[in-house]
Amino acid sequence: MRGQPKTGIVVLGVNALARETSLSRQTVSRKMRKGATAADIRRYAALRESRLPATSYTPVGALREPKDRSVVDQEEYRATLRARQKIERLDDAKLRRARALAEKYELEVQELRASLVPRSYLCIWSKRLLACSREALSKVVDLSEVLAAENDPMRCNQILRSAAERILTELCERDDLWCAPSMPK
Repeated sequence: MRGQPKTGIVVLGVNALARETSLSRQTVSRKMRKGATAADIRRYAALRESRLPATSYTPVGALREPKDRSVVDQEEYRATLRARQKIERLDDAKLRRARALAEKYELEVQELRASLVPRSYLCIWSKRLLACSREALSKVVDLSEVLAAENDPMRCNQILRSAAERILTELCERDDLWCAPSMPK
C-alpha cells in the first residue's frame, strides 16, 4: 500500500503514536511514509526530549533490518499496549468526571425546580415546626382541670379530640411556619 511503511508491521495508528510520543500527527505520518517504524519514531521522540544520548539515534536513511525481528515486534507490541492502557485510563478518568458533573448538574436542576431541598433548609424548618408544636401542645395542660372533673370517658375523649383539632388548625394557619425561610448555602 502506498501510505504504509516499507519495513515492519504497523500495529499502531498515526494518532495513537502521535499521542504516545507527543509528536504532531504530521511528523509521525511523514516519518512513517519515509519508512520509519514505530520504534524509530519513539527513539526520535526520546532524542528530541533529550531522554536518549545522540549516539542511539539512527537516521531513517541509515536504517537496517534487525536480525531478530521478533524482538523488535515484541517491543513495539509492548509499547502499543502501554500507550493504549494510558489512553484507556485517560478515557476512564474523563468518563468519571463527566458522570460526576452530570450528577452535580442534575441535583442543581432539581433544586431549582424545588423538587430537591437542601438539608440545612430542612433542619431550620423542622426546628421551627418543633418549637411551634411544643408551644401549641403546652396548651393541652390547661385541660387537666376540665378532664379531672369529668367521669364520662366519652366526654373526656371528645374534649381531647376537640383540643387536638384546635391545636392542629392553629398550626396550619400559622404563616410564619409554612412560609419558606431563606435558603442557606
